Amino acid sequence: MTSDVEESALPPLPKLQKALAVAGWGLENLGMVLLYPTVLRWMWTWFIVPLGAPAIGHWHAIGIILLTAWLQFLSLAQVQQVPSLPRSPFAGSQMVGKAIGKLAVAATILAGGYAAHSMMMGP
Repeated sequence: MTSDVEESALPPLPKLQKALAVAGWGLENLGMVLLYPTVLRWMWTWFIVPLGAPAIGHWHAIGIILLTAWLQFLSLAQVQQVPSLPRSPFAGSQMVGKAIGKLAVAATILAGGYAAHSMMMGP
């Protein structure tokens, strides 16, 4: 017989952990609103506009990101349940780390795109 721990049986997270969880969520959303659309606009300008497509602005980029996030969510929701906020002592720190990791991925993608764009443009 498996003993399931009820949500109410878990101790509440300390204030610092809650603050870190909120900070991680805020950092990720700041990236969503500022960095991710900028990366998409530059990549679009470098690789799609030369093929004849019109340039896009910041809000178009946000719309494309939201559309792809929604489609990804729909495909993942069919496979697995969306996990709830973990209630461990390190939950806030983990959320901050994940947010920083996602921002680092966006920066790495932009750097790779810039390198590919530079190679396209020639010497």
